[in-house]
Amino acid sequence: MCIYTHTHTCSDSNTNIRGRRRERRKRMVSDRCGSCWIILAMVLVLSAVGAGGATAEKGVTYDGRSLIIDGQRKLLFSGSIHYPRSTPEMWPSLIKKTKEGGIEVIDTYVFWNLHEPKLGQYDFNGRNDLVKFIKEIRSQGLYVCLRIGPFIEAEWNYGGLPFWLRDVPGMVYRTDNEPFKFHMRRFTSKIVNLLKSEGLYASQGGPIILSQIENEYGNVQAAFREKGASYVKWAAKMAVGLQTGVPWIMCKQPDAPDPVINTCNGMRCGETFPGPNSPNKPKMWTEDWTSFFQVYGAPPYIRSAEDIAFHAALFVAKNGSYINYYMYHGGTNFGRTSSSYFITGYYDQAPLDEYGLLRQPKYGHLKELHAAIKSTANPLLHGKQTILSLGPMQQAYVFEDARSGCVAFLVNNDGRKVIQIQFRNNAYSLRPKSIGILQNCKTLIYETAKVNVPKNMRVTTPVHTFNVPDKWEVFRETIPTFLGTSLRANTLLEHTKLTKDKTDYLWYTLRFKRDSTCTKPSLFIESSGHVVHVFVNNALAGSGHGSRDIRAVKLQVPVSLINGQNNISILSGMVGLPDSGAYMESKSYGLTKAQISCDGTKSIDLSRSQWGYSVGLLGEKVRIHQWRNLKRVKWSNNNAGLIKNHPLAWYKTMFDAPSGDGPVGLNMESMGKGEMWVNGESIGRYWVSFLTPSGHPSQSIYHIPRAFLKPSGNLLVVLEEEGGDPLGISLNTISVVGLPRLPKWGHLTNLHKAIMLSENMLIGGEHRNFSLGPSLEADVYTSSSGSCAAFLSNSDDKNDKTAVFQNMTYHLPAWSVSILPDCKNEVFNTAKVTAKSSKVEMLPEDLKSSSGLKWQVFSEKAGIWGEADFVKNELVDHINTTKDTTDYLWYTTSITISANEGFLKKQTLPVLFIESKGHTLHVFINKDYLGTATGNGTHVPFKLKKSVPLKAGENNIDLLSMTVGLSNAGSFYEWVPAGLTSVSIKGLNNGTLNLTNTKWTYKLGVQGEHLSLFKPGNSEAVKWTVTTKPPKKQPLTWYKVIIDPPSGSEPVGLDMLSMGKGMAWLNGEEIGRYWPRIARKNAPNDECVKECDYRGKFMPDKCNTGCGEPSQRWYHVPRSWFKSSGNELVIFEEKGGYPMKIKLSRRKVSEV
Repeated sequence: MCIYTHTHTCSDSNTNIRGRRRERRKRMVSDRCGSCWIILAMVLVLSAVGAGGATAEKGVTYDGRSLIIDGQRKLLFSGSIHYPRSTPEMWPSLIKKTKEGGIEVIDTYVFWNLHEPKLGQYDFNGRNDLVKFIKEIRSQGLYVCLRIGPFIEAEWNYGGLPFWLRDVPGMVYRTDNEPFKFHMRRFTSKIVNLLKSEGLYASQGGPIILSQIENEYGNVQAAFREKGASYVKWAAKMAVGLQTGVPWIMCKQPDAPDPVINTCNGMRCGETFPGPNSPNKPKMWTEDWTSFFQVYGAPPYIRSAEDIAFHAALFVAKNGSYINYYMYHGGTNFGRTSSSYFITGYYDQAPLDEYGLLRQPKYGHLKELHAAIKSTANPLLHGKQTILSLGPMQQAYVFEDARSGCVAFLVNNDGRKVIQIQFRNNAYSLRPKSIGILQNCKTLIYETAKVNVPKNMRVTTPVHTFNVPDKWEVFRETIPTFLGTSLRANTLLEHTKLTKDKTDYLWYTLRFKRDSTCTKPSLFIESSGHVVHVFVNNALAGSGHGSRDIRAVKLQVPVSLINGQNNISILSGMVGLPDSGAYMESKSYGLTKAQISCDGTKSIDLSRSQWGYSVGLLGEKVRIHQWRNLKRVKWSNNNAGLIKNHPLAWYKTMFDAPSGDGPVGLNMESMGKGEMWVNGESIGRYWVSFLTPSGHPSQSIYHIPRAFLKPSGNLLVVLEEEGGDPLGISLNTISVVGLPRLPKWGHLTNLHKAIMLSENMLIGGEHRNFSLGPSLEADVYTSSSGSCAAFLSNSDDKNDKTAVFQNMTYHLPAWSVSILPDCKNEVFNTAKVTAKSSKVEMLPEDLKSSSGLKWQVFSEKAGIWGEADFVKNELVDHINTTKDTTDYLWYTTSITISANEGFLKKQTLPVLFIESKGHTLHVFINKDYLGTATGNGTHVPFKLKKSVPLKAGENNIDLLSMTVGLSNAGSFYEWVPAGLTSVSIKGLNNGTLNLTNTKWTYKLGVQGEHLSLFKPGNSEAVKWTVTTKPPKKQPLTWYKVIIDPPSGSEPVGLDMLSMGKGMAWLNGEEIGRYWPRIARKNAPNDECVKECDYRGKFMPDKCNTGCGEPSQRWYHVPRSWFKSSGNELVIFEEKGGYPMKIKLSRRKVSEV
């Protein structure tokens, strides 16, 4: 075994070489190193022999198969997280979730332009605290891959290079150039020494196991010719000479000099990477792109979990031993840190999204892949690889060793067909473009195209809208003119030469004298910048921009010129500097051409005119986004006309943080282009006016880290370039939905996995069933090759049993089944729950409103509320009459009671008898509510028997029949009737009065339903009573109240326990019927249980739980239905309830 170690490297990099004498000394040291390498090799051979072929050395080495950490080969999964793209407060959670996803290494770049913004001035504070980030990784037991670069690309401004480098005399980036090499060595040494001083390299017992020098240099090397090759050799030698004690890598660098390892970047390195340039180096993948970067004007790139898993598994099958997901969490490009045209959110489609939320199924599917591969690591790292052809597009990669076992990767490259594969006398079905992993070369434990993890969905919920003009203040930039500038030139100067990347903006100004011969003037501008805004005499004349694909901006706009002198001011804007390419230091930006055309024919070239220049905007210069500088300009307020659609305007307002600790974002869709600050912290550029081909912004929600917020009194400052409407900005909470009910979800997931391990046997095996004893059975599936799967069952519903099967004993709990996918090892038992459980809490909040809670009440009268629909001398069928257009049907009639009726004198009341096939019935006598009767969910008629307080004279009987949904199954259910079938009154002088065939008047629906009182804007249809204390126990009543959304981001339920029966709406959306009816209120004790006993045969009434509790208490209100304020909740109560006790409850689920 050929092993390379870094612990005893002989190097010259610490010698400070100046002049020819020191160059000679350098060569002498190098010659001596040749001798020390020979000695080192001999020591390694002897030590290996003495240790039986294995090294016991601490630290990190490698051989041709893998990295070796503390003497052990390692198969590693890594995930990229960039410390400045999140906040220190987020780091622990991000690292924890990454670890839980099966990741063992955190990969990060080092950002030179953050750490050394000025030559010799270093910043390692806050988000730039590299040491703190690495120590947090160490505290959670993970390794680190440190990609120092110091050129990093990374879609980061200027590829991470500090802009001051460009002004160093003789500077040429990333080539055999002495000024660049001097500063690159200086900064790289600074970082290495800093981390050494903290003991953070693995050779010191720390977590850093890898370092990277340069980045994807192979993309540009040819442009530098022979100097490119010599630079690569220098960079490698310089890095190794820093004596970190861990291996160095170069990505996309096929000629990486020994001992530096060349690695692969891309989406399909299992197909495209030929491997390292030496058989003694491991095969490593430093960037497995989980998505792809996104630029303004483009939609997000979605890479499926299946595709990532396929290519990761293929890379491992082809001897890969290290995979880093780029990105595992992308984060946010705060401030001006993104490179040209890149959006502020970074790799939002990664397994952990921009906010650190799990993106399922990507996160979970890869987690299962990692577990499957790690469970087979021994044969992968120590076994012999054999490659077999199993078909025209199918292969098997087999790793086998007598001591470490066997694993096989079955590959189906056919992207269209499910393929049946025969391997070692077993049949396996593989989905299109899929890889199956066979543990022990027999049991299928994972398939890349089969996703078991449910998809979740990210939800943004507005919790505050900045729609009050008086809450905003505005400051408008003054457009500079030529006379107000101090820097002038008779040419168009390069943009960044003046701005030094301290601002995105540079003003080009000139005076143009128009004479009467120039009619219909138009201005033509050409720019190599990103954005131009043209102002003529202080008025915006037009704007233009480029894109990542169209670099040059060309703009021709008609202009209004006055006779005589005109002020032309052109604002050139950048959206980040490029992050890659050869000769970056020589790239130029800004205006390259300017001319005025008259009548479309005569042209006047302005390029050589005298131009005045002004760097940046006034608001930037005085830093008015910070608290202490707010008074340095004059803000205007209390005028809605100053708020909207003004270019180059600064806006500020105050807001309180949403409750809870979930992610928060600003929805900027109503704006154009600019930048945002919260409490002085820039949350990045926005550009919502640059639409994708489908007509949507590339990014509309912009992350505000919780660490940037105070509980109240937060300052929001917005710079708008183009003109937008700040009244449309909203503050949103961010969450994911899809809450599993545990342990049910987890236990069933484990069941499905266990069954799928036996899938081939179940489909193609021969089945036998036989007894293992009383109440014990075995169902066994075998194949001709000897493969076997067994299901052992205990049908005794009271007693656990011990079963003997193939000379082994198994404990089977009562009423359970054990699954043995290999007829030997039990992987699942239906009664042994190992999945985590969850605790569900409903956190109540009183209804509240920022403007004060006021109820509006409207009570309907019982009976016919308008013109009757029809009259009949019979009781009609409810469903045939309403045609399911409403739940409600009024049956009304009247009777006359003689003053001689005996019950009036005896004060004994007659009895009302009603039979109905409907679902429920409310009875009103003389407009007063008498009572309710309900069915039991079957088609059996229900009855009402109630003493009725009749009076002498005419008595009105109003019966409200209701359906609660229609039948959805059963024989001839289209003929199932509903509604009243008989009505009578007993206890009169003449005995029983049968009202079934008397004159009945009918009315469909209730009045408020007919008037759509639940729709916003329909308030004027009736007269509402306004009160702070709505009446309770009042039937047929509509309640309306304006409420704020509940705090947090959890799912929300409307607690209706205090109400009777009815319907509810929020902002016109129907929440549904509510009926918190008590379940089995009078059930005997032996018929109601607190917990279900699942054992034994199932019967519908076997497990009665929740006795004495309402069948449903909380009614789901989707978060997306809420506005940040001013939500209209409407309730129609049929029986009578207590609306003051209605609450909004947040559903909190936690694992226990």
